[in-house]
Amino acid sequence: MLGGIVGIVVFLLLFFYAAFYNKGAAGERSIARRLATLPKEQYVILNDLLLPTSYGTTQIDHVVVSIYGIFVIETKNYKGIIYGGQDAETWTQNVWGNKYSMPNPIRQNKVHVKAIGRYLNILRIQSNIYSIVAFSPRANVLPNSTECHIIYYNQVKKAIRLYDTPQLTIEQVNQIVNVLQSEHLGSKESRRNHNRQVRDNQRERQQKINNGICPRCGGTLILRNGKYGRFYGCSNYPNCKFILN
Repeated sequence: MLGGIVGIVVFLLLFFYAAFYNKGAAGERSIARRLATLPKEQYVILNDLLLPTSYGTTQIDHVVVSIYGIFVIETKNYKGIIYGGQDAETWTQNVWGNKYSMPNPIRQNKVHVKAIGRYLNILRIQSNIYSIVAFSPRANVLPNSTECHIIYYNQVKKAIRLYDTPQLTIEQVNQIVNVLQSEHLGSKESRRNHNRQVRDNQRERQQKINNGICPRCGGTLILRNGKYGRFYGCSNYPNCKFILN
């Protein structure tokens, strides 16, 4: 009997994981198709990059390398009302009154931008790196940001074309592209290891929160009163701006 229950639980977990993965992949394909229409003599598109970092690996949905700068794009195929603070650890997705927690995409993409910046430093190339978070048109996204573009799928190309001042030569563009392609970890084993790393990090983060420890700096989580209600913040504020709604 117990074995049958465990089997059902495993099946459900695999089912929901597959559904989530397929939904995310559909969003990435939609953005990839839009990016593919950019002028190829000015823009090089790299989709689904898995790059090594000092702490493991990071997966980047899309990188556009151009003479006008570098654009790092995080795709979110969500629906419903999306809201949250720029510095918050998580945002909230509200679908017909049902609320779900989601990682703050601004912070997610900040990690990706940092990873790309490391390669620029290695190459000794200077360029602006622009962060873009692209949501499905089915979402109603409320947050604004001074750090990145928070837009919808159909606005991505326009946001990229806003930048028309050359920053890089064609030779530098090719250098960057060649390094990113050579560093990309494309094997199935690398993907499995990355997914395992993500799960382990999430588990460790949740354990710290459950114990009242800030997952960013190790400070103490304190219940505070804010403009929009009560929340947990780090005792090391303002040096650490961790927020948990």
